[in-house]
Amino acid sequence: MTDVIDPSEMVEEVVVFLRNQDVFTTSQRGVITDTDAGSWSSATSHLIDVNNVRNIRSITVDGSSLSFGTDYNVDYTFDDGGTTKCKISLVSAQTGSYSISYDYGSDKIFSDFPRPNLSISSFPRMTVDFVSVDSESGGFGNVIKNTISFSVIVYDAKTSSVRDYIMSVRTKFIENWTDFYYLSGVVRPVGVGPMLKSPKELGKDRIFQQNVDFVSYFKYEKN
Repeated sequence: MTDVIDPSEMVEEVVVFLRNQDVFTTSQRGVITDTDAGSWSSATSHLIDVNNVRNIRSITVDGSSLSFGTDYNVDYTFDDGGTTKCKISLVSAQTGSYSISYDYGSDKIFSDFPRPNLSISSFPRMTVDFVSVDSESGGFGNVIKNTISFSVIVYDAKTSSVRDYIMSVRTKFIENWTDFYYLSGVVRPVGVGPMLKSPKELGKDRIFQQNVDFVSYFKYEKN
């Protein structure tokens, strides 16, 4: 089996991480936190019948927490016979009383860049951008050691708010530097870019932006 890097998985993991850290409040994001609870009997998957689930905050079974990647994965846009739902796939069958905390709604943290016609009410906003992969031999055989670079870009109408959000994002990654699954190994901040005026179409020429850059070390691929 070949274990290779999937940038989409990494970007989604960072997006969900930022949503769960409440760098923007749920009110700013336009989401509501809800809970799905019930009982499982040898369950290997579960559907949340909501079409705009944005992030799974936590899953517990009989009071024990499950870990993303190790215990479960999520498809936020699962097609269930023409209806979009959130599908949770469990790595091993689970039995017991479950509780799933999640956010649903519109959101303002994404993996794509803001549309140029967004009004000022669409901000603050945040984007995750996959930047590069630097690869080298990881030892004997077909093993590759990679360093993953990515950026988080914050947009808002006030430069002071942009700086505060950037500092909050940087702090959250420092506090959780080994807590990622697809970004395995460790994640470190490596720099903060300059404050820039966004393209004039954004928010009627009143939006500023700044990026904070990160590196994830020791991501291995093997065949």
